[in-house]
Amino acid sequence: MAGVFFPSKRNLALFFSTLILASVYMLKPATGDLWSYSFYFDTGYTHIDYDAEERSGIQRASPIEAGYPVEIVEPRFRTGTPYLQSYRASPLFTWMTKASAEFLPHGSKWSRFQANGFRAVSDSFLLEIVLISLGLIWFFFQIEKPVTASGKEKSIQIIEWLPFVLGSVSFFVGSQNSIRQFLMLSALLVLIGALSNKRYITAIIFGVIAAAFHQFGFLFIVVVLLVTFSQQISSKKFTEKRIAQYIAPILSGLLIGVAGVFCIKVAFALNIQEITQYGLHPDSAYSFRTSAGIKWIAIAALILTSELILGRCDVAHLSRYREWRLAAIAFATPLVIYPEIFSRMLFFYFAVEMIFVIFAVHSRSVRVRLSGIVVFTAYIVAPNALNLLVGPGWRDILVQSYL
Repeated sequence: MAGVFFPSKRNLALFFSTLILASVYMLKPATGDLWSYSFYFDTGYTHIDYDAEERSGIQRASPIEAGYPVEIVEPRFRTGTPYLQSYRASPLFTWMTKASAEFLPHGSKWSRFQANGFRAVSDSFLLEIVLISLGLIWFFFQIEKPVTASGKEKSIQIIEWLPFVLGSVSFFVGSQNSIRQFLMLSALLVLIGALSNKRYITAIIFGVIAAAFHQFGFLFIVVVLLVTFSQQISSKKFTEKRIAQYIAPILSGLLIGVAGVFCIKVAFALNIQEITQYGLHPDSAYSFRTSAGIKWIAIAALILTSELILGRCDVAHLSRYREWRLAAIAFATPLVIYPEIFSRMLFFYFAVEMIFVIFAVHSRSVRVRLSGIVVFTAYIVAPNALNLLVGPGWRDILVQSYL
């Protein structure tokens, strides 16, 4: 915040913010999904034999220097070609992991704060995931270039956006949890930027990449195309009516969300496992998770606050992602009746909000910068991020190691 409001201290503030956030990523306890993806990276399979793990002498909270051995894979799942037996609907992720396993070092490469019940991870693979996503975001900012006071386009430099990316809910929760969806959404941002700037070949390429990272990537692509179409229509019809122009993405998002609910009900009727496993997931399956209703209320309150601060401010790139932000939460709203699906759809909302914040804090308008800072500051109390940062892993460390 000091760097945003005091330009003379900006670079210093951005540097130290990036350093602190990078340290958090490297030292925090590994969440469940991270170790399972590390297990897949090390062995090529996804099912662990817990008895074999115990016999091998591997301690859950201890670093694993050489990675997980294939001997602790359940024998009945240790068949076929490694890596190609799992995540078949995410071919790019599968082949990327298989190729990475050939040259990246396996196992724990630096010490983390760790606790009982949290297995160790292969750090080099997780670092690769973070760098790939950062590369995609860098490419996004090569496409989406804000206009300066002189009327020229200028890319936001890495040091200017990196701390806001690392500190966002989208990047922190995504990179530490749902890795395939995280990579898919990073590619989807490039797709959005390419469509907005009429770079259709680039849009097609990154649409394919997004769909190849996650089996539901094509659904998000449909959402992006429909919202983009509604933006183009509203920009032509409501050129002088800003309120009407923001109502259009809300309505389009709601309609797409309602259609999504209908499709989910059809999937239930047809017993499509990929959908039912999430749709039937109870809201209270984990005691530490915040309910879908509370999440929606908190996000709606934050949107309302930031929109009141923004008022009638009209900045080209900011307005575009202001609309995307409204469309994303509107899209997720009807899905709140399916808590697990709703929570996963929120990743899309947080991804576009991350871009909104970056454009806002780099605006020349104090009012716009304040709006971005309010949103970014609210991430301090984001339930999902807190669960990952100061959740059971950290509490175990304090109780078991220091008290």
